Amino acid sequence: MIDETPESSDPTLRRAIGRFDKPEFSDVVGLSGSPVFNLTRQGLCGVVVRGAMKGDSCILWYVDMFDICQLLAAVHEDRAETYYHKTLTSLTKL
Repeated sequence: MIDETPESSDPTLRRAIGRFDKPEFSDVVGLSGSPVFNLTRQGLCGVVVRGAMKGDSCILWYVDMFDICQLLAAVHEDRAETYYHKTLTSLTKL
């Protein structure tokens, strides 16, 4: 799959698209919460929140790992809210 996140008002949500050769499945139900691994950077880059399948095409929406880490740091520090700066990048292969 390839990250193809359009510019949006929600910089935490990313979108990956892909096409499968003769898939043996027709939906991606149950992938919510699954890790998203970036092959280019060899690391975890997010967590799936939603997916859709149409024929051999798949779209996955996932929350960027940077934002998850910011949330976890705020929870750990018992903060009710958090503010941070984020550099938006485009990933190539997932």
